[in-house]
Amino acid sequence: MRRRVAPDPIRREAGEIAASCADTYTVRGEPFWWHFDPVADRPARRQGWKIHVSASPQHAPEVLRRVAAVVVPLSLRWKAARSIDKLMDLSSPPSPLTQSGKFITIYPESDVESLAASLDAVTREFDAPVVPSDRRFRPHSNVYLRYGAFVGQSVFDAVEQSLKYVLVDPSGRRVEDRRAPGVAAPDWIDDLVPARPRAFLERPGSGLFGREIVVQGVLRQSVKGGVFRVLHRGVPAVLKEARIGTTPDRLGRDSRTALRNEWQLLRALSGSGLAPEPLAFFHQEDNAYLVQEFLPGRTLRAEVERRNYRSEVSPVSLLELLAGVRRLVREVEARGIRLLDLTPNNIMVDGSRLAVIDLEHAGLVDSPEPPFVAHTPGYVPPSAPWAADTEYALAAIGHYVLTGIDPFLGRDVGYASHLPAVLDAFAPPGLDATALDDIRTRLGAVATAPVADSAVEEAVAGSAVADSAVAGSPVADSAVADSPVAEAVEAGEELVRLAEWDRHPWPWPQRWAPGSMHPASFMAGTAGIARYYLDLWEATGDEAWLKHTDKLLTWTVENNPVVPGQTPPGLYFGLGSLPWLMTDLAKAGHEPDLWHREALRFADELAAIDVHGWDITHGWAGVGLARTALLRATGEGADEVSKIIVRILAGVSTKDGIPAWPNNGSAFHGFAHGSAGVAYFLLHAGRAVDDPVAVDLAVATGRALLAHAMPAAKGLSWPHKPNSDTVWSHWCNGAAGVGVLLHALAQHTGDDDLARGAIDAGRAITTARPFGSTCRCHGLAGDGDFLLDLAADHEEFHEGAVHIGRKLDALRFRDGFAVKWAPEGLGVPRPDYMRGYTGVHAFRLRLAGHVARSPLTLRLEERP
Repeated sequence: MRRRVAPDPIRREAGEIAASCADTYTVRGEPFWWHFDPVADRPARRQGWKIHVSASPQHAPEVLRRVAAVVVPLSLRWKAARSIDKLMDLSSPPSPLTQSGKFITIYPESDVESLAASLDAVTREFDAPVVPSDRRFRPHSNVYLRYGAFVGQSVFDAVEQSLKYVLVDPSGRRVEDRRAPGVAAPDWIDDLVPARPRAFLERPGSGLFGREIVVQGVLRQSVKGGVFRVLHRGVPAVLKEARIGTTPDRLGRDSRTALRNEWQLLRALSGSGLAPEPLAFFHQEDNAYLVQEFLPGRTLRAEVERRNYRSEVSPVSLLELLAGVRRLVREVEARGIRLLDLTPNNIMVDGSRLAVIDLEHAGLVDSPEPPFVAHTPGYVPPSAPWAADTEYALAAIGHYVLTGIDPFLGRDVGYASHLPAVLDAFAPPGLDATALDDIRTRLGAVATAPVADSAVEEAVAGSAVADSAVAGSPVADSAVADSPVAEAVEAGEELVRLAEWDRHPWPWPQRWAPGSMHPASFMAGTAGIARYYLDLWEATGDEAWLKHTDKLLTWTVENNPVVPGQTPPGLYFGLGSLPWLMTDLAKAGHEPDLWHREALRFADELAAIDVHGWDITHGWAGVGLARTALLRATGEGADEVSKIIVRILAGVSTKDGIPAWPNNGSAFHGFAHGSAGVAYFLLHAGRAVDDPVAVDLAVATGRALLAHAMPAAKGLSWPHKPNSDTVWSHWCNGAAGVGVLLHALAQHTGDDDLARGAIDAGRAITTARPFGSTCRCHGLAGDGDFLLDLAADHEEFHEGAVHIGRKLDALRFRDGFAVKWAPEGLGVPRPDYMRGYTGVHAFRLRLAGHVARSPLTLRLEERP
């Protein structure tokens, strides 16, 4: 018999409200909200004072009923969180701080203060989360006010070229609608409720809260509170904050309860060295605070990531690290504590010392209190994520330590069936097979033998010598004769089938939309998908893909008119790649005269837009590289290229001995945002227009970058920027992107040092195990593309690219009609070229020999 599920209390109350006002309201549901829209036909205000009402989960249905009784008779537009779970999500990570507590939003037309007073009167008896971005109606009220947009008004920021919400000021100018703590209204609006200074209890002593606490820096901020590096009575410490009502559960507990729980557990572990020493716990205003010992070192996640990028893979050292994790957990459990959310994020590593941190959701084994429910995807059994399983978590941590990746591909993707291929592709060579038995057993595959707690410790010694088609399912390689082509075509056909050309500004399902990126961008929009269609034509010879490219480019241009001050011009983040793609379509033989003319016309329109910044993705270098490609394709535009060179030469400075073009005040080294990408433009543009000064500066930049390289395994890589310890090996930052420049410079100059630098950049990828994602920008596909650039002269890099291909094969799964990969960050697979699955397909086509080169790159032998 099927178990009946009780209706959600908010949903039930919303249904009753909808029935009671059916003649005057239309109620519609969205994934996150119930919208209550009055039937009365009257002009809607575009901006003004909004009222937010906060509520905790246990009081939310009653708060919803009382608010409706006040608002519905006034025929005002309003909305409420769709369910208890959605309300809890609003005030829990990863929800942004600006969304915390916003259970109900009301859009008044007048008498805002009177309405706020009425709402305050009917909700004041309840405790609820604070809304940090708003002005509180009165002390301890659950009613908040903020001046903002009533309907979506957005533009693309001229500098970042990403979507920002705006208001219209009295002069008619668009200005940013700032959604930040302490900013309740723009400067030109008088506050309805004056800001009140925070009133702290008077205490003897100095420092924060009069408790001899001096804040030195912010370690992290989230919706539930901040974590700060402090001095406590002159000694380094960590201060953790828990805001009222955040991370709520259905039992009425919140992050303050969880922080008190951590304080109690730290006291139980005090003196053991297994966790930070507890120093103080107190409440201030509505929030709770914990002061604890500062532990040197880094989290286990950060430690593994550092090794991934900086070191050769050593099975012995990885197994020793994993054995230390197991010993730590056993010692903590021996003291009567159960770790309920055990992940690489809450273990600190400092040399040989390991300690547990962030114990908010741990518990005493014999405690009568219900356990806190919190979990991290991939580190709990997928069949019962609410049931903490320490052994499963240890196996998942073992997977992470030994492979360098999390055992998680998405909420709807079963991981167990991927496990054999993942271990085969990602586990270090020479690893004793028994070290993987626990992982195979716990995460769903079959072990070769029963598993004992000592398996990892025993494997350390055994490895000493060696160290010198269902949705979400993996895809069988034998299913088709040429799986990279067939799978890529399937993904393209799905895009063609699902496109709706009357849907604007994005023709595909909203779940694939590019978010804050421009919908026509190369990074995540239609331009990147047009490039993918061209890749499919090159791989298959099927001219239908040229027609699909034609249709998509035509639709993109028609629906994205160039408007100075609004259209972002960047090569990757804006519309700057479109003329280049038009010439690629023309070069393929598809109506070349028409598309060359359209490319020149559109490029001239883009030239009227102010460009902010210098880099390849947003700025002049990317705009100039596209112009250089247009010059090579049409023979026109040399003067425009020369003018851009002059601008970039005038903008150069020097940072730590490297030619630099600061981006928002910071100088970066990498290809996407820094010196390497700008120098790449200068090299190709200088050659195209015979400008030796530009070429010389490109060469000087490459030599300077080479001189400041850092060891990475048996190769070289680069930190993000000067004085940074963060070293990646990807296209955007690090070896793959800087290596693209060095490889081109070596071809231009014939210089052995630059050639060796490019090779060493490749070896930073092949002899370490960098992993940011599967994608082109921060991940495997971009790394593999660079290795293929080197492979023409060095077979070792073709082998490295093949290994990356095996990793991508292991991580692919069928979603909908096509094979896809998880996107960067959480969420559904998206067809982005740089951050999603189409760019991964494109790399696999190139690896199989069906596509000749990386996108948006130039070859030295090409001349205008």
